[in-house]
Amino acid sequence: MRKAAVVAATGEHAPPIHNVLRLAEKAGLGIDDRMADLFAERTRFNLETRYPKGRQTLKCIGTRDYTVRTLAEAKEAASWIETTIAM
Repeated sequence: MRKAAVVAATGEHAPPIHNVLRLAEKAGLGIDDRMADLFAERTRFNLETRYPKGRQTLKCIGTRDYTVRTLAEAKEAASWIETTIAM
C-alpha cells in the first residue's frame, strides 16, 4: 500500500502504521477479497519481522518460490492501487 494514496484521498499525512489493509481503507479504496487477502499477508510480515522470533518465521517460509510469488502479488497490488486511485 502506498501511503501516498492516503495523502491523495485525505489531504493529510498518512498515519505512522504498517497495516496495509487499514491504510487502504483510510484511503477509501474499495477493497475486494483478493486485495484484502494480499494486504493482510503483507501486513503480517510488516509486524512479525520487527521481532527476532518473527525474523525466524520469515526465514522458514521465505523460500525462493514463496518470494517469487509474493513479489508478483505485490506488483499486482501496486498496479491495482494505482488503477483504483486513477478512477
